[in-house]
Amino acid sequence: MSLLDALKGELSSISPIALASLRSRVEHVIGFDRIIDSFNTNPELVLLLHGFLMDEFSMAGLGYHLRDEGFKSYLRNYKYGDDLRKVASRRSDSLTDFCKKKKKRVSLVGHSEGGLVAWEKAQNNPHLINKVIALGSPVYGTPLAHFLPIVPSCKQMCVGSDYLRELWERGFPKEVEFHFVFSKYDEVVLTSPERIMTNKYSNVHVYFVDNVGHLGLIGPRCYELVSKLLKS
Repeated sequence: MSLLDALKGELSSISPIALASLRSRVEHVIGFDRIIDSFNTNPELVLLLHGFLMDEFSMAGLGYHLRDEGFKSYLRNYKYGDDLRKVASRRSDSLTDFCKKKKKRVSLVGHSEGGLVAWEKAQNNPHLINKVIALGSPVYGTPLAHFLPIVPSCKQMCVGSDYLRELWERGFPKEVEFHFVFSKYDEVVLTSPERIMTNKYSNVHVYFVDNVGHLGLIGPRCYELVSKLLKS
């Protein structure tokens, strides 16, 4: 797979992501998204967390696919510029209430920054979470974050930040299964396959795809991989 093929995959992801986002916005306004939930009585629950400069509807296409695969997916919004520790803390309270109401544990799927939020949420609440799937998340930081150091979340996503160091020090709770998916042609998050210490953690798995860039990780080319990881 060449860089040109990955670029084509990235460009081909834009339209379906945008169309799914628009469809989800309309369904949310008219309440259709809440009506359709009633047809699946006992689904596995998945919370979808968007990335930086995005909103919850950017994950709608993946959400529709997971619904077709028998999951119940929820789009979760958060302020992507906020301190990520505070984001994870606020979401921990709502996650506890959510799991109590549903009487189930959940899985988290996060794109880019959302994967960091999912990782910290799993550290804070391992008893509530089955799996974390992080798509193109800057677990070692991203050089682009250094251009916006005044934004709290960007400062935390800078290479070598205290926030990222703390995440690694806290590690990966054994109650949760972690899957990190990266693209070899990601233009935002640069990560080499050998950097993540998979041998140290039996519950951490790493995958590299080569047919998309950063945005395409939440596009149609990766839908099947995400559903496969959730089912595994």
